[in-house]
Amino acid sequence: MFLEVLEQTRKKYEFVVAGYVVMPEHIHLLIGEPKIADPSRVMQVLKQACLAAVPVKEKGRQAGSTHFRWAVATRILAAPLS
Repeated sequence: MFLEVLEQTRKKYEFVVAGYVVMPEHIHLLIGEPKIADPSRVMQVLKQACLAAVPVKEKGRQAGSTHFRWAVATRILAAPLS
């Protein structure tokens, strides 16, 4: 999921991804200057796209909160590939 969203965002805003690391609770990105918009806009779009892919309802939690959904998204992203 994350790599697909990152690639779509990279193409749309025309920037180079020099490297990335997906951690349990966050992501590190090393990117070049986007030709379209600025880095903060790129990150906003990237986070929103990842959040949109996470189900809003989670049992026993405040699943609607952005913080919780981002935490779920980063756990999904950090899950080992099979």
